Amino acid sequence: EQHGSAIYTSKGVHLLDKQFNRTRYYFPNEKITDALYDREGNLWLTSLQNGIYVIPSIDLKVYGNPFFPYANVTTLAVKNSNLLIGTYSGIFYDFNPKTETYQQLDIEPNIRFNNAKRIIETEQYQVFAQGQKTKLINKKTNKKTILSRGNVRDFVILEDSLYCIDKVGLFTQDLKGGKYKKLFSGSGRMIVKHPNSDTIYLSTKNGFYYYINGKTEKIQKSGQAIY
Repeated sequence: EQHGSAIYTSKGVHLLDKQFNRTRYYFPNEKITDALYDREGNLWLTSLQNGIYVIPSIDLKVYGNPFFPYANVTTLAVKNSNLLIGTYSGIFYDFNPKTETYQQLDIEPNIRFNNAKRIIETEQYQVFAQGQKTKLINKKTNKKTILSRGNVRDFVILEDSLYCIDKVGLFTQDLKGGKYKKLFSGSGRMIVKHPNSDTIYLSTKNGFYYYINGKTEKIQKSGQAIY
């Protein structure tokens, strides 16, 4: 990223420069659950306890309770100039930072285990990982579908396929209605697509991997796995 990197943890967020040197450390008493930079370089953070923090170059804004009735924010995604926000209670919001207004999305929470884990927004799809269900919305047809794989921890979209990772491994599912397929075994936490290629990177309890063209390889440095 042109703005450097942000590493979020259960004890705050660490800001790194392009050489991965730590430049700032914020919110040591906050459980930070997600982080992203917008086009203007503002850093948006979600907190399990207190909603959303924004770290701009000159100021800091907090959108917590009572601004959001359910301020236990767990994840967020960019939707044009807006933000899609997911909460521990399974409530999703569409938030406009310019007008500082929001609307609650029409996504019914599950009765149990309904916390929002991940949101993806693309030109054609919206995908919401919510508790034991993964919900797909086709923006062109407005069709809503419950995907075969639930309890996912993270996912990315590549063409018309969803690649998701959970405590069992890496799976893919055709978003046009196909069944899911297991690609890799091993409890995983995060998955990221390379911005300029079809390479997918996975963080798992056994190390750091990349997946491309149907093959998974562990990334190592001096013969040692990277965790």
